[in-house]
Amino acid sequence: MGPNVLITLDLRDQTPIYEQLVESIKELVNRGELRPGDSLPTVRQLAQDLAVNLNTVARAYRELANQGILSVRQGRGASVVSARARYGPAEKESLRKKVRRLVNEALSLGVSSRELHAMLDSELSRLTEGGK
Repeated sequence: MGPNVLITLDLRDQTPIYEQLVESIKELVNRGELRPGDSLPTVRQLAQDLAVNLNTVARAYRELANQGILSVRQGRGASVVSARARYGPAEKESLRKKVRRLVNEALSLGVSSRELHAMLDSELSRLTEGGK
């Protein structure tokens, strides 16, 4: 990974660290900061850099490999193989469930439909058009 690539984790967040790591790497790929062919550190090196357990990084790398985003080679780290995860019926259903949870959470917090749409549009713009 280049010096400008930053993986962020929030240890106070209730989301498991491996899931945060998966999402952080996906975001870097989606923003074009990591491209097909780019290398990531070995599991050991990234675990040391992030001060997390080796198994946490290994689990995140496995998940990203299962999604078709990374290729993992023991002792050599991982590399980006695709800018997009596979998107078949199982992935579509998983995404639908995540959207449903997001909408339910937003509604329970009193977020209006218009505000939720604005948040989604803002995030889509940030990730797909290089916005901040």
